[in-house]
Amino acid sequence: MVLFPDCFQGESMYVKIKDGSSWPDPTNKETRDAMWRLIHTDTPSKADMHRVLAMAEAYDYLITSEEMTLKKVTEKVSSIRKVLKQAT
Repeated sequence: MVLFPDCFQGESMYVKIKDGSSWPDPTNKETRDAMWRLIHTDTPSKADMHRVLAMAEAYDYLITSEEMTLKKVTEKVSSIRKVLKQAT
């Protein structure tokens, strides 16, 4: 598994798949904690907002990009799942 360093913490929040693209890691504990803080607290940090924004932008790209056919979306999601499964 290829991980990219997180610019806010020591733990990586991105995974790189075989086509060379990088995607936010939905299993990352710090990202999950950031999502919780955005929902349940009044003062999320900039790092929290960055983490959640990265997830939202990835989702937006998969769903709304005209270049992302159903086949390409399936390939991307399958590759992300494969990388995450190898990491466990």
